[in-house]
Amino acid sequence: MCAAGSPNPKIRKSSYEDIPRIAEINLFGWRMAYRGMLPDRLMFVERTIENTISRLREQYSEETNRTWVFVADEIVKGLLSFGLCRDEDKLEAAELYGLYTDPSFIGQGIGEEMLAYFEASEIANESPELILWTLEQNFRAQKFYERHGYIRDGGRKYLDRLQAWEIRYHKVRGA
Repeated sequence: MCAAGSPNPKIRKSSYEDIPRIAEINLFGWRMAYRGMLPDRLMFVERTIENTISRLREQYSEETNRTWVFVADEIVKGLLSFGLCRDEDKLEAAELYGLYTDPSFIGQGIGEEMLAYFEASEIANESPELILWTLEQNFRAQKFYERHGYIRDGGRKYLDRLQAWEIRYHKVRGA
């Protein structure tokens, strides 16, 4: 039995059919992780299942899809998204855009398996550095990434839409 509680979990590229489940995980993951850090109006009025599904369907393209899902027991239990870093000063790096586990399955090692998948994929792509951003107040996420060798690199930005600060973490290849 693996850390994620299933004998045969897998991480695979997401499909159009996964969008409703991705929306659930994303929306409820945000609400559980960011309550008290982000405005309630954003999390409970502006972000709904309906508009999240609609937005994801409008944005979906096989060619540009950068989202993977963690599946165990025929259930999508987590998702991660990654690709080229979007920061002007880190164009050679790979960036973890998001990593979310369904709140019902937190504590089963799914996040660790997805993070390991991201790292292995980008090492195979010879990315010299791995980057991620987390809310400055999200101490739980910061501890998770620090346990896995990520360190703050001084990057910090204010997100007007979220009314919150983000801080950047990085991990140099081979570290």
